[in-house]
Amino acid sequence: MMTAPACTWFDFSDPLPIANQIGFFKRSDRPISYRTIEDLRPYKIGIVRWYSNPVAFEQAGLDTEAVTDDRLNMKKLAAGRIDLVLIDKVIGHCIIETELPESAHRLEWLEPTLNTDDQYVIFSRAVEDFDKKRSDFNRGLKQIIQSWAVQAIIERHGF
Repeated sequence: MMTAPACTWFDFSDPLPIANQIGFFKRSDRPISYRTIEDLRPYKIGIVRWYSNPVAFEQAGLDTEAVTDDRLNMKKLAAGRIDLVLIDKVIGHCIIETELPESAHRLEWLEPTLNTDDQYVIFSRAVEDFDKKRSDFNRGLKQIIQSWAVQAIIERHGF
């Protein structure tokens, strides 16, 4: 987990209770597994152009094919045109559920997760009373975390 970076234009909330899990989806009929990033050298991996990918992934020099959005990569995976998709786990599941339900039985998350990062809400410093808005948000976030309301939301939506 990382600490939110400092910035002169905006500031971050406290971390949200659900972290970004970046990793891979694959077809369930393909026996792909990995322990290290180098194990993925034989495979064509769909990425999204202009996304910031995990450093270890970028440095590995893997066979990648870039597209303009995550949905297109998941569709290519479902069609068998690529072997893996580098994507956030929740986004991948959402695309499967909303746009590829007929492929749900063929697409699966590949463990282990490549990278996990905290998520934040960003507050513009240009907005009047941004620091009060951020503080109010953080206080409300803390309250719903402590009341277990967040846990109920997480469980209800399968996170």
